[in-house]
Amino acid sequence: MASVRSAPERLAQPRAALLLVDDDPLIAEALSFALGVHYAVHSCASRAAAIDLVRSLEAPPPLALVDLACRRPRMRPTRASS
Repeated sequence: MASVRSAPERLAQPRAALLLVDDDPLIAEALSFALGVHYAVHSCASRAAAIDLVRSLEAPPPLALVDLACRRPRMRPTRASS
């Protein structure tokens, strides 16, 4: 029979880190809340913020959830001078 641990015992144990990247604050908040029970969630609203965060951490999170449609800064086309 498997032993059942109470919520405080589960939360006292170290949790794996998870990187969450989503530019929609409602989705990011909901996922952080739901996944925060099992993971130490690092949430970022942009790719640039995620890169900065990963560089600042001692070790990168082993798991990442990334919104593939996360807005990327648009590059303005440059015109060659005539």
